[in-house]
Amino acid sequence: MNLSPYLPKITPFYARNKAAFGLSILIAAGYLGNYFRWSLFFDIDFLFGSIAVWIIVFLYGTGWGTFAGFISGICTYFIWHHPYTVITFTAEAFFVSLLFHRLRQNIVLLDGIFWLFIGMPLIWLFYAIILHVDTTQALIILLKQPVNGIFNALIASLMLTHLPIHKWLGRPQAVSTLSLQQTVFNLLVAFVFFPTLILMVLDSRRVIDNIKTTANAELKAASIDLVVEMRSWHQQHLKAVQEFAQIAADEPTKLDALQSSIEFARRTFPDFHEIYVVNAEGKAIASSPRQNEAGESTIGLNLAVKPYFKEINNTLQPTLSDVVNGQKVILSVPVLRDNRFRGLVIAELDLNGIDELLKSNVDERGLQITLVDRRKSVIASTLSKRVAMQTFDRRKDGEIRPIAPMTYQWLPISGSRLVMVRWNNSFFVQETPIDSQLPWTLIAELSATPDVRHIERVHTNSLAILMLISAIALIFATLLSRSLVGPLSKLAQVTTNLPHKLSEQELIDWPNSPVTELDALVRNFKSMAATLNQKFSEIKSVNEMLEERVQERTQKLLIINTELEAEISERQRTEEKLKAYTFKLEQSNRELQDFAFVASHDLQEPLRKIQAFGDRLKLKYGESLTNEGKDYLERMQKAAQRMQTLINDLLAFSRVTSKAQPFTRVNITNVLQEVLSDLEVHIQKVGAQVEIGELLTIDADPSQMRQLLQNLISNALKFRRQEEAPVVKIWSQLLEKDEQLWTQDLSARPMCQIMVEDNGIGFDEKYLDRIFTVFQRLHGRNEYEGTGVGLAICRKIVERHGGTITAKSILGEGATFIVTLPVKQSR
Repeated sequence: MNLSPYLPKITPFYARNKAAFGLSILIAAGYLGNYFRWSLFFDIDFLFGSIAVWIIVFLYGTGWGTFAGFISGICTYFIWHHPYTVITFTAEAFFVSLLFHRLRQNIVLLDGIFWLFIGMPLIWLFYAIILHVDTTQALIILLKQPVNGIFNALIASLMLTHLPIHKWLGRPQAVSTLSLQQTVFNLLVAFVFFPTLILMVLDSRRVIDNIKTTANAELKAASIDLVVEMRSWHQQHLKAVQEFAQIAADEPTKLDALQSSIEFARRTFPDFHEIYVVNAEGKAIASSPRQNEAGESTIGLNLAVKPYFKEINNTLQPTLSDVVNGQKVILSVPVLRDNRFRGLVIAELDLNGIDELLKSNVDERGLQITLVDRRKSVIASTLSKRVAMQTFDRRKDGEIRPIAPMTYQWLPISGSRLVMVRWNNSFFVQETPIDSQLPWTLIAELSATPDVRHIERVHTNSLAILMLISAIALIFATLLSRSLVGPLSKLAQVTTNLPHKLSEQELIDWPNSPVTELDALVRNFKSMAATLNQKFSEIKSVNEMLEERVQERTQKLLIINTELEAEISERQRTEEKLKAYTFKLEQSNRELQDFAFVASHDLQEPLRKIQAFGDRLKLKYGESLTNEGKDYLERMQKAAQRMQTLINDLLAFSRVTSKAQPFTRVNITNVLQEVLSDLEVHIQKVGAQVEIGELLTIDADPSQMRQLLQNLISNALKFRRQEEAPVVKIWSQLLEKDEQLWTQDLSARPMCQIMVEDNGIGFDEKYLDRIFTVFQRLHGRNEYEGTGVGLAICRKIVERHGGTITAKSILGEGATFIVTLPVKQSR
């Protein structure tokens, strides 16, 4: 589906409603931040919804912030099944938002005040008194909620300070800067919170996993032993009954011997309550005891109507019934002769021995064991409330959380819906089938209460320590910020408009600081101020002297002009005077140039110290500074950098003549390759294309030719159009004598032209003379960097070589710089 036709309509609509869209997204993020929670232990959850709530408080005000707190709190009703957290979160958003928009204090500090005086009492009221949560559990929640709230306020504060969220949402910025005290406090608290909480979560999950693993191991060990004993008990009694069946099959007529055997077995195995040997018609032919409780003989008793008689007659396999007659089971074994059914042996087993066997395996940890049959009826149990034949199915009356194939955690679904309470009342359960021939299930249970109590104590201490460390961090941050901010703020104040203060001879009250770097920075500023003051005085004296000389020369020129008008004959003498004055002026200019060179060198040392200590301050304390402090420091560094660049450019300008080298044969192509190698990174960065044509070999100063080409190419890359990749073309040509650029003075020497053409922004040619003047710029510093010295240096280099430099340009279409130089220099 092509959406292109709709985009022009959607974009303006989004721009107009960006704030509303952002508010909707933040409210949804507040709800989802609570839903996708971070569980610590026993579903003690770490929620993140209030991060979005605090952003709304900052950018949209108290009303929307309170509403967002209410919406995010609703999520907790579905998580924790009670409405009291909704009240707490709404009150937190309203209270903190109200104080923030009135006092403009750190939101982390305001949130801490809320939890200390309002939030924690509310938690105790809701959980300990209304919900009747155990004291230890209520104390954990009492400590967890403030930690969670302060952590979220910290994250929101850092996001709003360091991310342009207000621009993304089209909202005015609530707080443009953050004080150094607040920044140090936030960073220290973050330094404490982040690793501590991560370690707590990892440790809590490890402890929970260890509890489950340990419980599974204990249940498995106890179950294995009991299963082995149960199987042994079953095999002993099954083997005895099978021997009776074998006797009845081998010697069917020897009833007395059979009777004696079963009576002996009954005396030997106390669990045999009754034993019957039944023929194929279902009548008892031998029994023990021989009489029932009514005193009637059991010989001849018809047992064919019993369900197990028909079952064994069909399957010809031993069977074990479910629990009958209180705590008894029926073990039946067929009597087979020639693989044909001849009767069966019926043994009624008393399960009191099983009951004692289970109770002997109960340990001090509260291990409870229950034995059930196929119908989930209780056979025996270590719990007195679970009586024989009572139906017991642990999976039907609780929530099941699997741990291992036969092991799970059972949590109650009745009573309190708080997960912490349910965990405290939960059990670790293992259900182990006994055997295929013994269709019973052994259910071993361990209470989770001791483990819950242990974890609660450990994490209560951890949360309390975290709260204590946070308070210490606040105190430490306050003290540290005072020692840093005071001198730095005063230094920024006294250095504001420093040149004006120095020129007006104002008394400067320099600050003192115990911090070594700050103290060094103050000393460097003092040194720079003293140097500037001295240089200002020198410059003022020179200016006064120049003004006097100019006035003197002006008067003289007026006199000369008057004399010229009066006497043509005095013209030659006047011209010679003008030449003398011109020579003196050039000498004066050379003196000024030498003075600028010396002054530049003298300014280098304090400037280097300003830069060095500024870098050290930014590196060591940059993260601790407020945005305002960082701005001051950055402005200071930028000013120092501009001054450094200006000094270097002045030195470069003066060195064109002072550091000149003799002329030699120079291959312009080789020089250009070196320049392009130096500018390779810059060329790649701006995506420029450099085209090189034929270049000649001339007599020149190699280093100055390199500087000339580098300045021209750098300008072509700098003043480029943003929408088009720069294209720079460099070529040269030998001028013929009849070409326009040949002049009468240059006709004696062959000349060449070096062209540097670009497709940049160009310039208006009415400013052609201005661009080659020192410190003259056609654009502001904010548009394009530079000092306005580069082209002046180019002009001075060209003039030193006896050539000329000019340019042709159309504004917006690029420019071509034309350098005309002699091919050979006079030796």
